[in-house]
Amino acid sequence: MDKIKIFFQSIVSKEESKKKMENIIVLIIILALTLISFNYIFSDKKPVEKNKKEAESAGIKDLIDKKDDEKDDFLEKRLASILNEINGINEASVMIAYAQGEKTLPVYETKENESSSKEEGVEKTEKTIEKNLAYKEVGSEKSPIIEATVSSKVEGVIVVASGIDTDEKKAKIAQAVASVTNIPVYKVQVFSK
Repeated sequence: MDKIKIFFQSIVSKEESKKKMENIIVLIIILALTLISFNYIFSDKKPVEKNKKEAESAGIKDLIDKKDDEKDDFLEKRLASILNEINGINEASVMIAYAQGEKTLPVYETKENESSSKEEGVEKTEKTIEKNLAYKEVGSEKSPIIEATVSSKVEGVIVVASGIDTDEKKAKIAQAVASVTNIPVYKVQVFSK
């Protein structure tokens, strides 16, 4: 403790004490700024603007993939369930092949800026358009606003079931599946287990 007192007294007593105090204050400010920058760099919170485009596209892609899988499974299970209700058909399994997945069309906020300039007597107009994904916030969750959902296009269906022993039953099942999925009958294949 005495050493600290002696140190401060020597600083105050000398002619160069002002310069030393200024140096100490500058050193303290530099340390504070360094600590603040380390805290910012190594914190868990990431800036909102960083990788904004990647986050937006990943969020939409996850949303689309999730909806596709759920819809595909639901339609296949529902169709298999209905086919099992037909007299003589048991243990029906259905697989639906899609040409493309369901597309979700998000809403974009568009900002248009127009600037004009005159050079050498010729007026030039420059138009810039900026598109940003629109979000809705529910509580603390942000999700993209969806304008429309374009359904998947069915390319073909395979049905496998026991109890299909005649061509007439195969044709009836193929006709039923074709009418539900809105595809031609030749794109439906029916097999016996």
